[in-house]
Amino acid sequence: MGELSLGRQEAFEIFRRDYEHNDAIEENKKSLKQRYAEAKRLGEIVNQSRSKISGYIAGVTNYRIHSIKHMLPVENGGAHVTVLT
Repeated sequence: MGELSLGRQEAFEIFRRDYEHNDAIEENKKSLKQRYAEAKRLGEIVNQSRSKISGYIAGVTNYRIHSIKHMLPVENGGAHVTVLT
């Protein structure tokens, strides 16, 4: 409100203070701030969960790659064939 003249700024403050629905507006602002904080907290939990899932997926992928590398070859008419199941 730095753009308003001192008289207009004072008049606006009086209006805000005396406006009959000011209590509802202030309560809604308070509720909105609480909901925003809760949404932010839940978003952080979701991001942490995504990171854990990505780590688990990487671990499973590495395990599969490691398992495939260490499979025993099976002879098939003189040729070595790796059996994938």
